[in-house]
Amino acid sequence: MLQLVIQGFQRGFVMADQDNPYIANDDANPTIATISSSSKKGCGGTLLGMGVIIGSLIVFVGLILPVSRRGSGSEAARRMFCSSNLRQIGIGLLNYEHAYKTLPPAYTVDENGTKLHSWRALILPFIEQQKLYEEIDFSKPWNHPDNKVIADLAAPSVFRCPSSPIDMRFTTFLGIVDTNTCLQATTGRVIADVTDGPSETLMVVEANPADARHWMEPSDLDLKEFLEAFVNEESAHYGGRHAITLDNSVRFFPVESDLEMVKAAVTPNSNDGSVVLPGP
Repeated sequence: MLQLVIQGFQRGFVMADQDNPYIANDDANPTIATISSSSKKGCGGTLLGMGVIIGSLIVFVGLILPVSRRGSGSEAARRMFCSSNLRQIGIGLLNYEHAYKTLPPAYTVDENGTKLHSWRALILPFIEQQKLYEEIDFSKPWNHPDNKVIADLAAPSVFRCPSSPIDMRFTTFLGIVDTNTCLQATTGRVIADVTDGPSETLMVVEANPADARHWMEPSDLDLKEFLEAFVNEESAHYGGRHAITLDNSVRFFPVESDLEMVKAAVTPNSNDGSVVLPGP
């Protein structure tokens, strides 16, 4: 196909050249163009030649456009926005820790143990969403009728990845909730207790679109779910997914990342030695 397009370009230039009324006069001054006696015929041929060139150019652009959309500018911009949003979430988590001396719990519960609200709602004041925070009734579940107005709104933009084709109320920024992860079920982890190093420990990961949750829902992934999804499900980004470390560094994990390395990164007190994480 590409060879045919190139041939079209060549044919167009030849036709335009052969019938160009402004041809060089080799017998006189070769640097001065004179008007051919067949100028009327030449103009028609020139237009035809240019038409072939333009048609070939349109075909060529049509061939390369799908590739450029997927592989370069637009996806690179979306990935940059996604990374920036995740970094803002990391700032919110660390500012929460600065205020309360622990990271937020993965979710809050009432006196009966019923789940109420997610850590994402708890950090709202620390990501410039104080007004939204004040409109939520934290004494009642996130999906209680009294919280329906907020639950029906689109998630704050910081919780959305522009590459994820999901409901605007949902998010793919999830915590890993287990006995030995940064976010624990109902209690906040003290950062000073982390022994594996902040730069080697993940706080929040970008899950696959299939695992998206409502941003207010007190639901994330446990370690087993996360590792299985990492292997078996596609990411919203070409080639991998983001995660944020305890020192607020965004890392991009390729799809072929070693699972033992990933598991070591989400367990802050596994004493598994130095873990070399991928770059941004």
